[in-house]
Amino acid sequence: MKRTVVFAALVTTLFAACGDDASDEAAEPVSIADAIDTEGEVVVTGYLFVLDGDSVVLAELIAESFPPQPGGATITVEGLDLAALDLEEAPEGSELATTRWSSEPVSLTGSISSGVLTGAELG
Repeated sequence: MKRTVVFAALVTTLFAACGDDASDEAAEPVSIADAIDTEGEVVVTGYLFVLDGDSVVLAELIAESFPPQPGGATITVEGLDLAALDLEEAPEGSELATTRWSSEPVSLTGSISSGVLTGAELG
């Protein structure tokens, strides 16, 4: 009887641990370079840029310029509520005023299809 209880507890612990590992892996962010070649649900972390007022990309790096420009690998983002983000921007009236960016990395959750992150939400 004692062995049966110990065995049942061990099996329950193993199944619970397997379930936890699967959910932890799903929540792990992937690099932008890896996300480009992925299909399906992902969490991606990078610097967000809104270019020309409506084109949104997530980039690995911020290029040192003013305004900052996307650097490294980039991925197009669609469906993100930009109002929820605190983005930097060039001074109003500047010819560069159409660019906004995140000064810190953001994590986005969404679905990758053909190299585009759609249905993006802050993760």
